[in-house]
Amino acid sequence: MVTAAVAALLWWWQREAPPEAPPTLAAAPASAPEAPRALPSLDTPAPARAPETSRPLPSVEAGPEGGALEGRVLSAATGRPVAGAELTFQRDDGASSVHTDDYGNYRFAPGQPGSYRLAAVAAEGFLPFAPAWGRSPLTVLLADRVRVQGVDIKLSPAVPYRVHVTDRDGNPVEGALVQQRNRGVDATILPPAPSLTDAAGEAKLVMPDEGCIDASKGDASGSAWLWAAERLSHRVQIELAESGPPRPEPAGTQRVAGRVVDARGAPVIGAQVSILVEGPGFRGRAGAGMRSAADGTFLLTRLGPGEVSLAADAPGYQDGPVVKVVPGQEAVITLTAFEGRVTGRVTDAQTGAPLLSFVVALRRANQSLQSTTEQSRAFIDPDGRYQLTQVKSGEALVVIAADGFAPTEVPVTLDAGTTRADAALRRGGALSGVVLDSKSHAPLAGAHVGVEGLRGETTAPVLRVDTTADDAGRFKLAGLGEGPVSFLVSAEGHHARLLSVPAMPRDGAGPAQTVLLTPLDEGEEPKLEFTGIGISIMPAPDGVVVSTVFPGSGAAEAGLQKGDKLLQIDGRPITEVGFEGATTLIRGPEGSVVLLLVQRGQAPAAEVRVVRKAIRGQAG
Repeated sequence: MVTAAVAALLWWWQREAPPEAPPTLAAAPASAPEAPRALPSLDTPAPARAPETSRPLPSVEAGPEGGALEGRVLSAATGRPVAGAELTFQRDDGASSVHTDDYGNYRFAPGQPGSYRLAAVAAEGFLPFAPAWGRSPLTVLLADRVRVQGVDIKLSPAVPYRVHVTDRDGNPVEGALVQQRNRGVDATILPPAPSLTDAAGEAKLVMPDEGCIDASKGDASGSAWLWAAERLSHRVQIELAESGPPRPEPAGTQRVAGRVVDARGAPVIGAQVSILVEGPGFRGRAGAGMRSAADGTFLLTRLGPGEVSLAADAPGYQDGPVVKVVPGQEAVITLTAFEGRVTGRVTDAQTGAPLLSFVVALRRANQSLQSTTEQSRAFIDPDGRYQLTQVKSGEALVVIAADGFAPTEVPVTLDAGTTRADAALRRGGALSGVVLDSKSHAPLAGAHVGVEGLRGETTAPVLRVDTTADDAGRFKLAGLGEGPVSFLVSAEGHHARLLSVPAMPRDGAGPAQTVLLTPLDEGEEPKLEFTGIGISIMPAPDGVVVSTVFPGSGAAEAGLQKGDKLLQIDGRPITEVGFEGATTLIRGPEGSVVLLLVQRGQAPAAEVRVVRKAIRGQAG
């Protein structure tokens, strides 16, 4: 099944960072400004088109005055069209909406060319795509009398998570507040309303298959991250723990309200505002603070008396000055934007034609064999052009991905001016196979097949490649990059399976895969099955460090221990393959052997041979 790069954005393009220490202050949300006025609905009949088993890549042809954009809204789980979905497009002077027909087709033809943003997508039974107003990462450029067609958008089904909250003794906790952890103004999925647990200690939340769920009652709290097991079973267990004696409330309600603005006085959206704590020889932040709202405002509460020091930072801006303010006064923090920008044009390496729909991410290497994404934007442009603004100087990678094409990296040296980063994308490799029940060998129609690890240094950090199996259980994934690939296969009523392909060809198809999924026994919860050595790893500057060794695994039998550092895998330095590459290389066929170069403490590195075994239920 072919989908445009824009579809990947509706799966959320960057996982939440690992949990931080809980904040030491409570932040009340600042009020958001009113959304721009609504323009008249632009619903016009899209060409009646029944669902197809395969779709061409986006294309252009002659269109109406002002240009047009056409495509389908599909279910991310099944690939089936979503009827009645509402798509809202925004521009500076307002917004307009269109709806999909019975076959999931939409057509946006506002009558005026120019730049638009996809502000929201909503459909009954699906999680709404709803970034903060003005913060949509998807830009649509309409050219006069040009029609862009074949741009498909995926929505994730709204599947409720059952959250069970207990105390330390395993007793259910009634009346606990359960909510998704706040992801700030950069979130694209509308967060669910908080819920209270019933007498059995259970609550339901409809949320994306990622992130973290927090639970609290009184001074006890707990949280759970959605790893593989939770995403398969949609069940979450949270144990509450006392956080210590409550701190006395300060006399009165001390608060600081303020705004974060740029040098022109315009609001800065999503700036992280924190209180600075200073002492002999150090300065640090007190808790996580809060993010500025869509109008740049923020509100910090539960503050003690006396003067406080505030600071703010935001992507695309230099670190702001420290502002000292007394509670009750308004604080204005002014940030200076980086002046650099990256522009370019994305084309098909084979034909030279522009690519119409693609994703551009700006990434920088860190000290732990990973790279961080500073910006990630999707573009729909008939001429294949893009622009990233407010980028800081230094070495970086521009990573570009498009549906059906292998991700491409363009190293750049950025300065305060404009840096050009064109990219000619080649067609990626393909992976095909069949999904069967392991006992009956019957085909599993509708099984979901998705590629893992496309957020690493050598692949698109925002593009999720996935498909569903047809009635014969057959599937095909296209647009894969060169090198090892891990893919996850799941089907209703079965345990999921994670498999690895050691290497994908530069172009063409990899070896066909036969995936056998184990059916669930009665009352059994789905788990993850994969073949590996049985360890969890964490990134380090010159390798990866073993954080967990699972009992009975090949790693345990080979004598690996927590804290061991892996420097090479089958002769390949981890500094070259990166963290996600190391994860993929460690996996492999059951019974095969992987050769690791291991360093323990200050001892010389030594080679260790580890046998891969089948594992069920572990997350890594």
